[in-house]
Amino acid sequence: MSDKTRILLVDDEATFRGVMRSELERMGFEVDEAAGGSAGIEKLANAPFQVVLLDVRMPEMDGLTALERIVAEHPDVQVIMLTGQGTIESAVDSLQKGAFHYLTKPCRLTELRSIINRAAERMELVEDRRTLDRLVSSRLGATKLVGISESIRSLEKTIAAVAKSDSP
Repeated sequence: MSDKTRILLVDDEATFRGVMRSELERMGFEVDEAAGGSAGIEKLANAPFQVVLLDVRMPEMDGLTALERIVAEHPDVQVIMLTGQGTIESAVDSLQKGAFHYLTKPCRLTELRSIINRAAERMELVEDRRTLDRLVSSRLGATKLVGISESIRSLEKTIAAVAKSDSP
């Protein structure tokens, strides 16, 4: 990845956020933090992030509610759920609601780095695919022909000219 991956760390525990932020920045990530789900959603609305690390259990707005909002409002952002009290039901629910991954605290930093990198790569692929789709759509136009040879270009011009005619 050419630029630093931007991570938003959303957790109600200030000590955890501080330790995680230090470790993630040491790994080379750019990190911002929010103390709760609402604050995290607000930060996402005002700045681009590739990855969100989201605590499951928080007061005010729990992680699953925040996850649903993030997926609805920022579908390309990859969300990694973190919890100190993980259950199979919570993990399944998170993944069904669109989380990229689910980890229990404490997690191994090497594992977290690997998951963050995979999530950022996935977001890049989504963005690349969207860009490619736009380029192909604008290139194909109404003809839906694929190719750049002179004969294809000539055929496209002929089709465009004939399409304007009312003749059968």
